[in-house]
Amino acid sequence: MEEFEIKVLTESLLKDILSELILLDKQGFGEKAWDEEAYNYILPDKFKLSFIIEQKGEVIGFCINSLKEDYCYIHRIVVKRDFKRKGLGEEMIKYIEKQLRQKKIALKVNVNNIFAVNFYFKMNFKIVDVLNEYYTMKKHE
Repeated sequence: MEEFEIKVLTESLLKDILSELILLDKQGFGEKAWDEEAYNYILPDKFKLSFIIEQKGEVIGFCINSLKEDYCYIHRIVVKRDFKRKGLGEEMIKYIEKQLRQKKIALKVNVNNIFAVNFYFKMNFKIVDVLNEYYTMKKHE
């Protein structure tokens, strides 16, 4: 895969690329995709912990995170369809751990999203709770 660049998501960058994020989100989450209001919602440490992945100036993935208790909570992790299964998800988790220095990570994933659940198992996440159709998964070292 060609080189890519990871950029911390700032408030001004979000304004510039919001339509791209919404489009990618719709491809990944369909009806459950976030709208503009959801992306602009202020989360604790959102702009310190969230980032995008670009290749040749095109957004090919992103990760929206916040701080909840002592965990980096992943709200959204999205990879553009053409770039799935090329290691970008793994790169994003590693970036959270190494560059953002967040060893404790938590998220919710739909129990029916077998691909995502298996990915998080591979990345050493464990199921800690089940509520409705979502697993709460955590990773800490």
